Amino acid sequence: MSIPMGSELDNRSRLSLSEDIGVTFTYGGEYYEDEQDGARGSGDRDGVPDAEDRFIGVFSQAEITVSEAFGIIPGDFLIIPGLRFDSYEVSSSIADSNEETALSPRLGVSYLPTEWLLVFANYAEAFRAPTFDELFTTGTHFQIPIGPGVVNRFVPNSDLSPQTTQTFEFGGGLTFNEVMEPGDLLQFKASHFLIWGEDFIDQDVDQPTPFVDCNPFIPGNCDGTTTTFNVPEAKLWGSEIEASYENDRFLVSLGFSRIDGENEETGEKIGTLTPDQVTVNTAVKLPEINSLVGWRVLAADKFDEVDTEAEERDGYAVHDVYFSWQPTDDLLQGIRVDLGVDNIFDKSYARVNTNANEPGRNFKGLVSYSLKW
Repeated sequence: MSIPMGSELDNRSRLSLSEDIGVTFTYGGEYYEDEQDGARGSGDRDGVPDAEDRFIGVFSQAEITVSEAFGIIPGDFLIIPGLRFDSYEVSSSIADSNEETALSPRLGVSYLPTEWLLVFANYAEAFRAPTFDELFTTGTHFQIPIGPGVVNRFVPNSDLSPQTTQTFEFGGGLTFNEVMEPGDLLQFKASHFLIWGEDFIDQDVDQPTPFVDCNPFIPGNCDGTTTTFNVPEAKLWGSEIEASYENDRFLVSLGFSRIDGENEETGEKIGTLTPDQVTVNTAVKLPEINSLVGWRVLAADKFDEVDTEAEERDGYAVHDVYFSWQPTDDLLQGIRVDLGVDNIFDKSYARVNTNANEPGRNFKGLVSYSLKW
């Protein structure tokens, strides 16, 4: 059982430096901790050790708007410098504690020559701590029912380091108001990104092929392992395209994403890559009851960006439904309730190369409260 707890606090301050220059400062912090109790009945559960982690983040950024730069360039420039500090500590009953800190800068520049056109470029550094599952999971990953049984087992890696990345992204967007009726909005956005990762967290599934690499009728001869490890130097690249339309009653959006990547030292593909994906999201707004009801489809193409044919994965389509209620009454303002069912048709599919399927049908609910002053 995992018990996460946390909080986040941020504030915005707005200043006007001149008629043409305005600045919005955003600053704050967040704290999260998670405690895992690997219990089953009256004893411990295999493969789920007792563990706890702590995460602290402090961030700040300035959003600088410059209109009619130098009095000769039409439109607006938006410049966003930022800085973030993260501290992470994890410990468990099977390993010594691990502690890391990171300082991550970012810089974004956007240019809006007109009200409907935007071009942008961003550079950001980021820090991601490993999860409990990546650090400590042991036990059976999957089984192949041949002979006495072929078993692939997780191998924990308590020495796993957090990953750091440097991302450069550029692209553009279009925004049109009142296209078909007053108050509606039509938007397009396209971007391309490059990511350089250090200690990139990846997963290796080492599974001998029965009757080819081993004899499955000899107990243990075909057993394999699944290990999470750090790739010293990794590079990923990809593109995203989005389009959306909404009015007072409906919302529809369409997205496409593609990603590729490799271990720069060996040239091998990164094991956590996903296939080309198309996302369709439609929703009905119910302002009478401050609610939104929606349906989302994620469709993925066959994945063949692999080093060996055995690692190829079939395409799939997953359907989700969701409901959101966010009252505007003074007494209830700030409360939000989200309900949903992921993978409503219980589709069997594999998102990444693990030789194991993603979770099936999942019912979820979330109640949150935010306070602004």
